[in-house]
Amino acid sequence: FDPEARAHEIAASAWFPASGGPASSTFTGIASNGADTVAVGVLNSDATQGRCARSTDGGITYATETIPTPSNGIVWDSAHGVFIALGSIGTTPKCSTSPTGDVTWTDRSTFFPTGGYNALATDGAGLVVAVGQNVCATSTDGGVSWTARTIPSGTYRGVAWTGVGFVAVGGVAGTSVCATS
Repeated sequence: FDPEARAHEIAASAWFPASGGPASSTFTGIASNGADTVAVGVLNSDATQGRCARSTDGGITYATETIPTPSNGIVWDSAHGVFIALGSIGTTPKCSTSPTGDVTWTDRSTFFPTGGYNALATDGAGLVVAVGQNVCATSTDGGVSWTARTIPSGTYRGVAWTGVGFVAVGGVAGTSVCATS
């Protein structure tokens, strides 16, 4: 009997509504560093306006903040102690970083290679990968600067670290794509 595994099983068996967060926003990504849980997205009436909702009680209640950039996804980069939020307006990339996920966000968009980005992931050791429509970029400094990388053609909507490399997946209109690093 593994009590920790059982606790995780019980925690995932029942879901309850959380409070806070504006009804006028759409959240598309969430990450946690163990103390702060941060959801990111956009204002429904203006998709160029970023929103984040931060919880300090394990996701039970949230306080809403403005984020400098609209975001599709977010990761906690534990190696650099920073949340990295990523999105796009068309093919103009938008990236912001924050140590806590509250009102302290820094716009890093000017350091990002051009392209429409959808998702990002970290290896837990300081490498962050972002993918999107025919684009891939990496950061090794907590999202401050980014380097364009080559990826097979496709619209990538998700990326994950496998323990030995990254896998990106996606597709459009029934055509799937998958690439590994």
